[in-house]
Amino acid sequence: MHFGWYINPETTGPEHDGRHIAEVLEQAKRAEELGFRAIWITEHHFTPYNTYSDCLLLAAHLAALTPRLWLGFSLAVLPIHHPIRFAEQANLLDQLTHGRIIIGVGSGYGPTEMAGFGVEASRRHELFDETMDVVFRAWAHEDGVFEYATSLHRGRVVGRIIPRSYRRPHPYVARGTVHPDFAEAWGERGQPVLLAPFGSDHLRTMLAAHQRGLARAAVPEEQKREVREWTAVVYTIHVAESDEQARREFEPYLNQHLVSYQEANTGIKMSWEEVLDKKADFVTRFAQNQTIIGSPETVAARLRAVGELGIRHVMCWMNTGGTPHDLVLRSQELFAREVMPRLAEVGEAAPVS
Repeated sequence: MHFGWYINPETTGPEHDGRHIAEVLEQAKRAEELGFRAIWITEHHFTPYNTYSDCLLLAAHLAALTPRLWLGFSLAVLPIHHPIRFAEQANLLDQLTHGRIIIGVGSGYGPTEMAGFGVEASRRHELFDETMDVVFRAWAHEDGVFEYATSLHRGRVVGRIIPRSYRRPHPYVARGTVHPDFAEAWGERGQPVLLAPFGSDHLRTMLAAHQRGLARAAVPEEQKREVREWTAVVYTIHVAESDEQARREFEPYLNQHLVSYQEANTGIKMSWEEVLDKKADFVTRFAQNQTIIGSPETVAARLRAVGELGIRHVMCWMNTGGTPHDLVLRSQELFAREVMPRLAEVGEAAPVS
């Protein structure tokens, strides 16, 4: 198994935005020093759930800041992007990273962020398909005239998309999905998928579907191997010297994370008490499936079970809910020093490229 550092810092107010961004940049540099394999960034707008908002712009900075690491999106919200601009920016990032980028894409879900960009949330899946189709066609276009149209954009490209991608025929594109049919279809494209941590049965089903598709993909065996390596899942993780200490020191920040999480998903602001009262099942499921909190031994045991399902890459989300920077760095250090070595032999070796 190998691990990525997931960056999605929740803002604690406009006066702290700059500090939060500076802290996650320091955490990213430290992740490279500690042996993490990738940096993952996401895209959210207008709610406290995320501080930096623009994943494409941050990715360009991280490409220079952490040049040895892979760089991934989990996820870029495709319906709010212009398809030609997105194709160009993805190719530029592919060049800047020498092919070490995974363009994770999804349809999004937050009604607040959709409204901010003039997109009807109810049409997000349709718009995703339209936009993704144009992006793939743009990447395949070599020269001459290329006309395109979606519900939101239309245009006529005379020439080619510049720059071309480093990886041919286009950068790796990972789809975020919870549906086995989509996982299988994306595997048949010869591309990775990004999975939700909804329990072992769900992950097993999704991996099997993706593998069925990947077996039919008309791509080289080396690409299939690398795609398996970068099919990933994200967990909210906190490590301390003991289980009790980890739960005690992380609980207030996890609670704040769940408040921000539900606001980003629904557009409705609630206090922690209201979330606990009105969404008790969600809180329980999140604690059981999406969080791994404890001593190095406990965290390693949980992740070993994940790796034995066939997951090769795990995104580690520790800078959440306003967790203090020093606490994040301590958890990050414990994870790298005492968890990662216990899991090095789980699964195949990570790709070298």
